[in-house]
Amino acid sequence: MADAMVTARMPQSKKEAGNAVLRKLGYTASQAINELYDRVLETQSWPLARTEMGAVDSQRLAEALSFVDGIARVDAGDYVDFDFDEAKRKRLIAKGRATEADFE
Repeated sequence: MADAMVTARMPQSKKEAGNAVLRKLGYTASQAINELYDRVLETQSWPLARTEMGAVDSQRLAEALSFVDGIARVDAGDYVDFDFDEAKRKRLIAKGRATEADFE
């Protein structure tokens, strides 16, 4: 398959500044544009869109909230007098991943 050329217009200063950043990141303009096109084809959406909170996909928001809700909460007061190893032991036992006998 033959390669096609993509042409875009922008101020010369933006091109030069953008190419300098891309070089630092190890990319050429062609690689960056190809990656952008790959993402657009893969997701069928514009990957660089700036969205406001109200425009967030409800499924992604639900997944994020579920993740945050699933993070274990520890009352620091329960462990304040323990060193690191003792606190780790207590947490493993509390979660059912170990027993007192495992540490004897």
